[in-house]
Amino acid sequence: MFDAGSIIAPTLLIDETICRSNIERMQAKADRFGVQLIPHFKTHQSAEVGQWFRDSGTNAITVSSLSMASFFAENGWDDITVAFPANIRESDTINALAGKIRLRIFILSAETTAHLASVLTNPVEYYIEIDTGYQRTGVPHDDHALIASVISSASRSGNLKFAGFYTHDGNTYDVTGREAIMRIHNGTRTKLAALRNRYASEYPGVRISLGDTPGCSVADDLSGLDEIRPGNYVYYDVTQTVIGSCQYNQIGVALAAPVVARHENRLELVIYGGGVHLSKDSVSINGKTIYGLPVDVRNGRWSEPLDGCHIRKLSQEHGILKVTREVFDRYAVGDIIGILPVHSCMTMDLMRFNGKIMIVT
Repeated sequence: MFDAGSIIAPTLLIDETICRSNIERMQAKADRFGVQLIPHFKTHQSAEVGQWFRDSGTNAITVSSLSMASFFAENGWDDITVAFPANIRESDTINALAGKIRLRIFILSAETTAHLASVLTNPVEYYIEIDTGYQRTGVPHDDHALIASVISSASRSGNLKFAGFYTHDGNTYDVTGREAIMRIHNGTRTKLAALRNRYASEYPGVRISLGDTPGCSVADDLSGLDEIRPGNYVYYDVTQTVIGSCQYNQIGVALAAPVVARHENRLELVIYGGGVHLSKDSVSINGKTIYGLPVDVRNGRWSEPLDGCHIRKLSQEHGILKVTREVFDRYAVGDIIGILPVHSCMTMDLMRFNGKIMIVT
């Protein structure tokens, strides 16, 4: 039972009904196209939320660090991919985890494979991360010499098994609208298909894996893919609504924050909820830089964003809300107002240490 009176400091509310619906929708899409959904758990980092994925049929997961992999391994997950370039300084951790679970990692260079080949005593599957245009990291999709050197270096070890190619379509976060997202998504599928065609005869089981929430949310064609690895969709956020991945009523988290000051001359409310709770990620809406969108919170649920209102500035603990006269008059010092986060992954990670988390059933 939700008790607003129990909220005395920033509290992240998680709506179980919305989250389960988001999980089930993505699973149904993957099933429809015969693609394995291996969701990224960095968004929620929660054993309890992880169980909701189990309930929808998930049996393999993606994480962003070995420490996160260890946490979920301790909570019963035994097929885990670490979606971050393998760090050879953590070779002992990789080896230890691989002795307990089916561990899959990302490799980008022959140097990494050579080192791991020399130290691993347990079997590890690896994907070559491919850059199809995002330019964060990864082997260029057409650099076949580098790809061949990675595979060749890994082949010297009986404990490194080539699983396939993975890419993160992070550039879908830089566009808005279904058409622009699909242009990137379809271009990436074409590049990955070319890689499969080139290597399938020598490696018949090579898998093609793609991870980004915008593309996986709006795509009506996943053909040519073996796996999808979105993560943000469990919660969604303001960024995803601006991109066009979801609607506001599909956002499954909101920060409940106490109002601590009112400034009538500026029509601004100050909340106990700053950069250490929401992060300082921002998004542009109608030419304004937005750090979060205020909502009314009632019985643990929240409204659509309040018209004409937004967080205009964040400092460490302060959130400065620009609001309308009607909203200003409704909120007194001590009241609780909700904030839809710009980036739910970052907000969740911060709130694990700097606030309270409450699941609303």
